[in-house]
Amino acid sequence: MALHLENLTKRFGKAGPLAVDDLSLEIEDGKVLVLVGESGCGKTTTLKMINRLIEPSSGTVWIGKDGSRVDTCLLDPVVLRRSIGFVFQEDGLFPHMTVAANVGITPSLLGWTTDRIDARTAELLKLVHLDPEQFAKRLPADLSGGQRQRVGFARALAAGPSVLLLDEPFGALDPLTRDHLQIEFQELQRKLGFTAVLVTHDMAEALLLGDRIAVLRDGKIIAEGTPRDLLQLGPSQGDADRAYVDDLLATPRRSAQRLEHLIRSGENPA
Repeated sequence: MALHLENLTKRFGKAGPLAVDDLSLEIEDGKVLVLVGESGCGKTTTLKMINRLIEPSSGTVWIGKDGSRVDTCLLDPVVLRRSIGFVFQEDGLFPHMTVAANVGITPSLLGWTTDRIDARTAELLKLVHLDPEQFAKRLPADLSGGQRQRVGFARALAAGPSVLLLDEPFGALDPLTRDHLQIEFQELQRKLGFTAVLVTHDMAEALLLGDRIAVLRDGKIIAEGTPRDLLQLGPSQGDADRAYVDDLLATPRRSAQRLEHLIRSGENPA
């Protein structure tokens, strides 16, 4: 399922600043778009306007293929949200519900039979590397952070959405768990073929996970392209937005250079 954001704008309050300013983007069917930028740049607001958790002040979100795309403002927002998976930063699980009940919540709301929900829940828990026999009846408090986030992915995928929205899903995890889940996310995306929009402030994560990356600053897109496109940008030459993109790219570049030096020389560079 493709997404098209057209002149999307959001202002909180009549006289408040623009959180998102005339933003337009194309997200191709089956691709991963990453929105990256510092806190307050508008990336999470943009994400939430796609499924109308936040209503845009103006502009349009189109969903679907070219010949049959639909303006999401014409759809019931509850129905729209149930058709789009959403993965939160800190899993967002219902603490009083078992793992199985959390995973099956959307299919239950859609009126699926109990047998169908149980089968889908078991299938997805296996897909995210959690044994249903071991984990289905547990409460979220009984799980590690990585396990809870795996349940969050299973819940987001339960109704078979063609679009998945992810709001810094790996940000609260330790580095090892984060690395494992990033790899598992890529495997899931390749296997299931969903379209994804992922929000992060981590440029290294954006470069590793995105088919395309949009860099946001003050609610505007200041750079957009493939990871290779961004890495091949030339010097900023005094342009403030380009200098900002350079700063975002500097950390993963420095890390790669330091690791390469360490591997070659065996000495940690100063």
